[in-house]
Amino acid sequence: MTEGIETPKNVLDKTVTDLIDAIAQQGRGFTLGLELKDGKTAISVTEQLQPIDHREHPTDLRRPQINDTASLIQFAHRYGDPTNSMILYSVDCMVCVLDYGIEEGDYETATMPFTPHEDLSEWLVQLGNPMTHRDLVQFMRKHEHHLDTPALIETIRSMSISGQINQDNDMTDDGDSMGVVFKTTKGESLKKFPKEFYIRVPVLDIDSRDDWQAIGCRLQIDMPIKPQDPVTFTVRSHELNNALLERTKMEADLVRDGLNAQDADTEAGSEKRQWLVLGGRHRTDPRTLGVHKKTPSQMVDGR
Repeated sequence: MTEGIETPKNVLDKTVTDLIDAIAQQGRGFTLGLELKDGKTAISVTEQLQPIDHREHPTDLRRPQINDTASLIQFAHRYGDPTNSMILYSVDCMVCVLDYGIEEGDYETATMPFTPHEDLSEWLVQLGNPMTHRDLVQFMRKHEHHLDTPALIETIRSMSISGQINQDNDMTDDGDSMGVVFKTTKGESLKKFPKEFYIRVPVLDIDSRDDWQAIGCRLQIDMPIKPQDPVTFTVRSHELNNALLERTKMEADLVRDGLNAQDADTEAGSEKRQWLVLGGRHRTDPRTLGVHKKTPSQMVDGR
């Protein structure tokens, strides 16, 4: 019998005392009610339950940061599933949302960040910025190990920083290359620059030498309108601007293929389910009180 409950004259029968004992052992409270019915005492026992809020989490939110593709595949395979989970990727990161269909509580996610390689960043900074021939030579010589076009390498190696461009001569154009006349202490010489050239650079900081990407670029040469202004050289590349997106898409394809291959091995003989891997960003907005089933806003733009 629960300690502290007095039962003079057997007011509480065994059924009631057993019920009170069970409630007390579970650490919950109760109230007793007494009333007279037809000259007899009626006893009621009301159990006091703790309020339950399904939006409260028993543990802190789990949002691990994953370092590589293989680890993200293992994490998603262990804790997610193709039906309820989704993976979103952008140039910044890849996010695995474990249970995308929940309507209460917060999403639990795992994130794999993408960091551009410093070599790629240096090319992106220079992209679209006009350079004098001295700036061009210094930049190209610093990044000569990225150049994948022999004709441009040969021209850059033969140029002198102390030389001057003879602006009295028109720029030549033979279709594939453009040429300007340089003057040095040894005389004048025509330097030809290919209109299009290729570089091979690491895109992400996780890339090894075998992962370097070949990227097409164009070299634009502009003769000055005013005689006192210099000839400028500008590197342009649509591929270079999109290199991060294309490279992160490759990682996303590896995750999709890896997860689907693992599920195919574990679901032999059953209908194969495909993982949903989309280009975009994971975003959520706070729910508005009083509004039922407000769908979190999403942005799937591939950027």
